[in-house]
Amino acid sequence: MKLRVFIWILILVLAGIFPVYAKGLSKTAVFLQIVDGETAFVVDPEAREAWWVVGECRRPIPMAKPANSTTKQSSNSIQSEIISENVRIGVHHVTLRQQFRFSLGQGPSDIARVEVYNSLRGGWADVPVKRIDNCATDITCSRRMEAPEC
Repeated sequence: MKLRVFIWILILVLAGIFPVYAKGLSKTAVFLQIVDGETAFVVDPEAREAWWVVGECRRPIPMAKPANSTTKQSSNSIQSEIISENVRIGVHHVTLRQQFRFSLGQGPSDIARVEVYNSLRGGWADVPVKRIDNCATDITCSRRMEAPEC
């Protein structure tokens, strides 16, 4: 009886853990470290997903769906949805709208580019990033790239 209970508990635990490990990053995922900064981006162009790495966890960035299903999207360039957030600046409450564009180039030697739209600044701005291609061999980088979602 105790063995049967133990097996059921083990099955339930494994069933709960499996989806976490089942959804990993594809081999095309790229780690982009913000130059002179602590934050970074993980961009998976194959899955059309991106995360903002802040501290010890990854925050998902909602990605825009292709405008037309018959239109081919570039696999090396993806764009986020517009992200709206109510913020307070001094005594004023404003709605901040941001959007991200990731251009990864055709190969590992190409320069990666991140642009962010900020409604308060009123336009797009380049975010200087360094593409880290050997992230799998760097323990700190691989931990950040595979960090849990916030």
